[in-house]
Amino acid sequence: MTRVRIAIVGSGIAGLTAAYLLTQKHHDVHLFESQHRLGMSAQTVEFDSTFDDAEPVLGDVPSRMFNSALWPKVMQLYQSLGMHIASVDAQQTYTLGFTGTPLQFELPFRWKLEIANAASVTLANALGIGAGSSGAFANKRRMEILTEMTRLRDQGRQDLKAIAATMTFSEYLDVHKFSSEFRETFLFPALSSTVCTCSHKAIENYPAVILLDAMQHISGDQRLSRVVDGARSVASALVSGVTKVRLGTPVTSIQRRDGCAFLFTDGQKQRFDHVILATQANAVAGILQDLTTDEANTISGFQYEHVDVLVHSDDRFMPIRKDQWATFNFVASNRRDESMCTVWMNRFHSNWSTDGVSTPVFQTIRPIVDIRADRIIRRVRFQRPIVTPHSWQLWRDLRGFHRQHDRRVWFCGSYAMPGVPLLESGVASAFEVVDAISPPYPSQD
Repeated sequence: MTRVRIAIVGSGIAGLTAAYLLTQKHHDVHLFESQHRLGMSAQTVEFDSTFDDAEPVLGDVPSRMFNSALWPKVMQLYQSLGMHIASVDAQQTYTLGFTGTPLQFELPFRWKLEIANAASVTLANALGIGAGSSGAFANKRRMEILTEMTRLRDQGRQDLKAIAATMTFSEYLDVHKFSSEFRETFLFPALSSTVCTCSHKAIENYPAVILLDAMQHISGDQRLSRVVDGARSVASALVSGVTKVRLGTPVTSIQRRDGCAFLFTDGQKQRFDHVILATQANAVAGILQDLTTDEANTISGFQYEHVDVLVHSDDRFMPIRKDQWATFNFVASNRRDESMCTVWMNRFHSNWSTDGVSTPVFQTIRPIVDIRADRIIRRVRFQRPIVTPHSWQLWRDLRGFHRQHDRRVWFCGSYAMPGVPLLESGVASAFEVVDAISPPYPSQD
């Protein structure tokens, strides 16, 4: 195989995966990152251990977790790297406002047992046995949510092959008459803060088929998992074979000519056989100087929302009773038009108790009220791609560009693949681009 000189711009999961896969094929890979840390682990927080002379304890921002059924490419990648994988305690609470009684759930759902238990408690409450009126109301609401969630899972499985790709999630929920209570206090908070990390409005406009497919896996028997040593260990492993990693090196422009691509940094011009733009789509136009009209129209079609994530020690964001604290704690606003999730990082990182971190630390995704300033440890703002029915055409256009003869510049990232734009789509995008640049060996069978 001919050794090819390739530049990768951006070091999120997509860029790092592309770098790793290309080095496995023995190509000459150069990675450029504008930040002074690799993008995938740039926001990792170091916490002091209470043990003398111990190394800092790491916590990822955002918390990195995956479902092996929903994210098979990520699982394949982590296994090839030899990463130590552990299960995540996925207990969850859902609260309307900050004073309501939290409803408790746990993934994976044991559907028949959960509903049977909720039904038996409901019957006991009706007979005057057990919980008081507030407890009886909470269990009734929990039973209703479980029932609707079961119906959505089963109905979605039936409809996946026949549903129109352009139908929005809101339209689908309307057709099948799912209640506003179920949507606004359970379903949208769960999807908005963790799965899709976008606003309730964006969830409504998602293609129904994408979310229904994802929910078949989310609500299945697979447990959530994490890499024990965190994103920093993954990022380090992925770049271990790269020819040169250039941190703190913004790429100012890229030009295609003479059957290759020229990459410009501050004061330097370098020639490459290929350049992979593993940036957000909205950064492409500022770098690639000779975008065609079709490329520009497609790239500009990908829209983004800002997502704030704060690491803090403000326990007002948790259920009032400490014995009800869960790993993931969802709160819908009283207006029910927005929601947030607070991750109890000590419980997410089950090793923290033995590594010397005992003070409660939280990570709130899309906070809907202010966190006390003196309790904030880290404040991060991310950009997340918005998925709409129009995204199908954008994805087709990107693949069309990548099939062009003598292609030299490639678009890679979570936004570039059909589905929910998370780690899996970023990794899948990297696999696809790498196979286009350096096709796999033909099968010998």
